[in-house]
Amino acid sequence: MNDEDKTKEQLKAANQQLQASEQQLRANNQQLQANEQQLRAEITERKKAEKGKKQLLRNLTERVKELGAFYDLSELMEKAGISLEELYQKAANIAPGSWQYPDITCARIVLDGKEYQTGNFKETRWKQSADIKIYGNKAGALEVFYLEERPKSDKGPFLKEEEKLINALAERLGKIVERKKAEEQSRASEQQLKAANQQLRASEQQLRASTQQLRANEQQLRAEITERKEAEETLRKSEMIFRTTIIGLPLAVFALNHEGLFMVSEGQGLEKLDIFPDKVLGKSVHEVFADRPIILEVIQRAFEARSSESTIKIGEFALHIQCSPILDPNGKVESVICIGIDVTERKKVEKASKKHIHELEVMYNGRLLGNTLDRKNREKSKC
Repeated sequence: MNDEDKTKEQLKAANQQLQASEQQLRANNQQLQANEQQLRAEITERKKAEKGKKQLLRNLTERVKELGAFYDLSELMEKAGISLEELYQKAANIAPGSWQYPDITCARIVLDGKEYQTGNFKETRWKQSADIKIYGNKAGALEVFYLEERPKSDKGPFLKEEEKLINALAERLGKIVERKKAEEQSRASEQQLKAANQQLRASEQQLRASTQQLRANEQQLRAEITERKEAEETLRKSEMIFRTTIIGLPLAVFALNHEGLFMVSEGQGLEKLDIFPDKVLGKSVHEVFADRPIILEVIQRAFEARSSESTIKIGEFALHIQCSPILDPNGKVESVICIGIDVTERKKVEKASKKHIHELEVMYNGRLLGNTLDRKNREKSKC
């Protein structure tokens, strides 16, 4: 083999080697491209993973803040003796800490016509709000404001999770208020029940005391009834004795009630006044003594609470009438009792006595005059 053939063979072998190197290079390039794509894919996945981790971390942070807010509200609910006003104010102070930018967040609760604000409160255009419902009815609102502008997010500068959060906080606050009001109503009802029980016990004691008093009154009433019956029986007997005694005496006894109507009329002396006992009972004294004004004057003075008496002539008879008032506890005249005594014989005796005395006085004066004349005559004779 000559040199030219050798050279051709060498050149051919070199070409083959060069082609093999090119193929190897192309394979290496393909491998490099595949590795680059894989590396890019890995970098993309890693970036996604890191972004997912950041999002997860942020979500976890927000959830922790939300849980903290709910925990703080639960503590408020369980706090003994806290008033609704204190609860509203503390709830307003709790809310900003659960938002993405708590340092520039303020809150306000509007309930029962009053406002409860954080110390840094200022109303701005960056606002979130949720209704507070109590027993299904709107009673107020929970409002959250950013004091400074922040990058745009799901709902203006606010996250969609924050919108859910404010709704959840408002709902939770409404439930807490419902429970607090129910507890207050329960305490008020319990106090009312205690007061009612005390009043009931007092009423029972009063009822027992009243029952004992009624029993005592009943016993006293029975005793009084017995005494009254005995008194009535004594009075009846006394009245019988009085009537029996008066009927046989020359007296006129009658009693008048406060209206001037006859209640009692007894005695033989009534005949001198032309009065029949059974016929005048219940009649007016003005009707019975219409023709005897002197008697009416005596009776009238008695109705004026003054005892009065007078002696009147009735034909041949003389009757001395004395009337006395009977007063009630208030000093008012409730009845009048009149007693008439036949003084005809006494007047006759008085008249005869006066006549006899007059005659004696005339005789005495005559004798006295005669003695005086005799003494004067003797004195003249001596001279």
